[in-house]
Amino acid sequence: MCSLDGNLDNVRPIAEFSPSVWGYHFLNSSPFLNGQQPEIQQRSQNLKEKVGRLLLEKAEHPSQKLELIDKIQRLGVSYHFESEIEEILEDIHTKHNNPSSFDAKDVHSISLCFRLLRQQGYNASPDDILKQLRDENGEFKKSVIEDVVGMLSLYEASHFRSHGEDILDQALHLTTYQLESRLSEMRPNLRQKVGHALKYPIRKSIPRLEARHYIGMYSQETSPNDPLLEFAILDFNVVQALHKQELNHATQWGKKLDFVTKVPYSRDRMVEAYFWSLCVYFEPQYSIGRKILCKLIAVITAVDDTYDAYGTLDELQLFTEAFQRWDASPLDPLPQCMKVVFQESFEYFNEIELLMAEEGKSCLVQYVKQAFQRAVEAYLIEAKWCNQGYIPTYKEYMENGMVTSVTLLLQSTSFLGLGSSATKHVFDWFFNDPKILKASEIICRLVDDMSSHKFERKRAHVASAVECLMNENGISEAEAYKRLNKDVENAWKDINEECLKPDDGVSKAVLECILNFMSTIELVYKDYTDKYTDARLLKDHIAALLVDPIGNDQNELVQNEQQPEIQQRLQHLKDQVGRLLLEKADHPSEKLKLIDNLQRLGVSYHFESEIEEILKDIHTKHKNPSCFDAKDVHTISLCFRLLRQQGYNASPDIFNQLRDENGEFKKSVIEDVVGMLSLYEASQFRSHGEDILDQALHLTTYQLESRLSEMSPNLRQKVGHALKYPIRKGIPRMEARHYIGMYSQETSPNDPLLEFAILDFNVLQALYKQELNHATQWWKKLDFVRKVPYSRDRMVEAYFWSLCVYFEPQYSIGRNILCKLIAILTAIDDTYDAYGTLEELQLFTEAFQRWDASPLDPLPECMKVVFEAWLEYYNEIELLAAEEEGKSCLVQYVKRAFERAVEAYWIEAKWCNQGYIPTYKEYMENAMVTSLTLLLQSASYLGLGNSATKHVFDWLFNDPKILKASEIICRLIGDMSSHKFERKRAHVASAVECLMNERGISEAEAYKHLNKDAENAWKDINEEWLKVDDGVPKAVLERIVNFVSTVELMYNDFTDRYTNAKLLRDHIAAVLVDSIGNDQNKVIT
Repeated sequence: MCSLDGNLDNVRPIAEFSPSVWGYHFLNSSPFLNGQQPEIQQRSQNLKEKVGRLLLEKAEHPSQKLELIDKIQRLGVSYHFESEIEEILEDIHTKHNNPSSFDAKDVHSISLCFRLLRQQGYNASPDDILKQLRDENGEFKKSVIEDVVGMLSLYEASHFRSHGEDILDQALHLTTYQLESRLSEMRPNLRQKVGHALKYPIRKSIPRLEARHYIGMYSQETSPNDPLLEFAILDFNVVQALHKQELNHATQWGKKLDFVTKVPYSRDRMVEAYFWSLCVYFEPQYSIGRKILCKLIAVITAVDDTYDAYGTLDELQLFTEAFQRWDASPLDPLPQCMKVVFQESFEYFNEIELLMAEEGKSCLVQYVKQAFQRAVEAYLIEAKWCNQGYIPTYKEYMENGMVTSVTLLLQSTSFLGLGSSATKHVFDWFFNDPKILKASEIICRLVDDMSSHKFERKRAHVASAVECLMNENGISEAEAYKRLNKDVENAWKDINEECLKPDDGVSKAVLECILNFMSTIELVYKDYTDKYTDARLLKDHIAALLVDPIGNDQNELVQNEQQPEIQQRLQHLKDQVGRLLLEKADHPSEKLKLIDNLQRLGVSYHFESEIEEILKDIHTKHKNPSCFDAKDVHTISLCFRLLRQQGYNASPDIFNQLRDENGEFKKSVIEDVVGMLSLYEASQFRSHGEDILDQALHLTTYQLESRLSEMSPNLRQKVGHALKYPIRKGIPRMEARHYIGMYSQETSPNDPLLEFAILDFNVLQALYKQELNHATQWWKKLDFVRKVPYSRDRMVEAYFWSLCVYFEPQYSIGRNILCKLIAILTAIDDTYDAYGTLEELQLFTEAFQRWDASPLDPLPECMKVVFEAWLEYYNEIELLAAEEEGKSCLVQYVKRAFERAVEAYWIEAKWCNQGYIPTYKEYMENAMVTSLTLLLQSASYLGLGNSATKHVFDWLFNDPKILKASEIICRLIGDMSSHKFERKRAHVASAVECLMNERGISEAEAYKHLNKDAENAWKDINEEWLKVDDGVPKAVLERIVNFVSTVELMYNDFTDRYTNAKLLRDHIAAVLVDSIGNDQNKVIT
């Protein structure tokens, strides 16, 4: 273990690196499909042959072939057709070397021809091919500027410019300006294409990410039966499955290394390291290369952080000496963590030497080792400069900084995985400092420095290229950036130039490795942000390649949960688990632990009657707490929580035995972290007047938070999760996903309960995906994205919300009803909140009150569309309710709640228009209605089958305390999360502003008051949970608690995740995208 304490730590340049975003996620991640299945391979081969025939067919004009090649390349499947593409482009280049014979006249075809030839390594002349696009004055013709699609192609082509190609410089300047300035005028599809290209031009894009994006674009333009589309999707998913397996192995290797514990000052970036290697080469044949490269990136990260963020100068001199001598003896006086880094570097090189020896290429590893030693020597120079406070000249800095960019090291290592392309000639060429290497090093060093120097200035750190240039020339930071960006631009011209005249012994595969490496650098440091260090910023890119498969109605890759063998296995496991519940236990605590596991693993809905019987028996026998002879904190707390969770009014007096004679919790309780965690969870079920539970919650929260850093990794993960998502406020599906991961680390892989939980989770997830597919089709048909452009497009989030309210398979109709309502209400809310004028909203409200569209005649079409969609939705749920005998009358309750909501929206609109700030009480009376709690909860009951009775609706519409409490929580945490965003425009005052205005208090004091109100409302919910009307079943109450828990998730940490939906992405992926893998449970094909 490496200490970060002690006297030396006062002088260590420790950086506060964020922890891994992914943790061990990919240890449990299962591939979407198995590409080795015969039927998958056969389908892939059939489609490949179809696409191959398209390439071989005779075309009337070369431009048709070029279009096809462009699609094949951008869809990510060109690696299947390399020889065919080379033959076609060579033929076009040979025949049309005289540009006058290439008779295309349109900007798009001319630009596409030039780009594809250059991309293939042919030195197509820009002056010859593009001159027909300019007028007699040398300016681009007006017809070029008017052709947006053509300009987009010319923009892409101009990124292949070399030095002295003025026509391409001119083209890039013109097209960039024109496309940026006209972006807002374009139709949505074209705007999306152009926006993407402006951010990620093809020349600097990563093939795999470009394929992911382009498949989405292409699918909107072609038939679903297009064999090229189907092949691209199938190939993407098959290759993704391979990548997931590789990342699983890499994660296991990283976990075994345990740098998180042994080298705690270093960035934990195993997943990002693998992603980087995947960006360099994604093709299946380079699997060994990805393995070699990702491990090196992980190791060199620790080495870099040792020089940069841990070691003292004296330590680093010994550290460097060890690497120079390749001998650990100089490390004897150094901290254990530095020895660990050296040892793992040493073992890494032994591993790749063995790998290369199998191919007869072990001599090539010496080049990589030489590059590694150069890097650590350059790191030491930087450490000395930093220690001396020395700012070198820009030239001096760059000579060393190009080495510490580790470009030579990483690129040469990537060559080891290129099979027959990895020759001694290639390594000799690369280590002879070719212009393409120098250009790569310049780009890597400069974009890294511009992105990270501000973060690094927060501690002792060597001056970056930015500071060196500013210091040497006496210029501003902005001027330095301008100069450095120009150097980067020129370096890209060098790379483009070198790609057109490679050494005969250097294959295209080697050049592509270099290009892809540079494109990865551009992505990682884009927009002056270091996404490798702040890894949250890479998460969406990683998810696109390694988490989310691509679906296609023509490509049924998801396992059908109704397959007989799946159902049979499920039933068999369910029977096994059921027998565990029925077995006699030596002590009630054994049953309680089993029930807790069942509930938290998300499978208790299969055993509701058995669990009820056991808990009823325990409650009856142990109503007198002294009869319950458990003495440990965990068991006492677990018993109390499970009984309360089931609706039994267990007395908190059961905890008196944990207190001393002064009424304080005993020292033994505080020393028992696992027990305190259980007590913390139990105390969340407190009601009013239960002082012992208030005391327990305060104590356990403080103790667990303050001792978090001292806990073992597993316990720290459990406690950290509980502090953020206590069980009482947890969402069942999210809790199941998390707990399966935790439980799998503590039990045998053969545990039938674990296998059942994983299989059940995946089977249900397949059902949800089908439901979401139908909901998305419905939403696409509504076309609110185009017809109601001011509104939030949140169909997936709306379905996720409905799934959080009820996940069980029998509530499929309920999820359909609720998710559609949430999507439409979002548009209605945004109409009142972000679009309509007061006069328009008055007519809009009148139409809803009268249930008649005639008041809408003078209104914009978008508002009519919203009204019409609501009417259609209401008609749909009326028909659904009519199918169940005696239920059609229940829809009237939903209608009534809706009318209340729009009337309350109208009141808010008037307040906003008048600039009126109501009293807190006045605001809350109206705002509890606009929280839509009554409307959404009553709609959710329609999907509850037999539990949806008139009695239940009468009870809810009689304003029970549990409803009022729900409305308070929903309104207050919603307001605390969104009011700052809403203050940026005209908006009704929130609860925060009303309270501040009324009482003359600060925002912080208002938050404190509102949090207290929300806390008391939870106590009301817990109280009502225990004394419910006999005619209101547990299923109804669970909807209320789940609904409020979903609101807690949506607005956790004072952020509105429904509006800023990126923040919900991980939660949605966990429930709707990522299946759970288990070697014992081959659920996913």
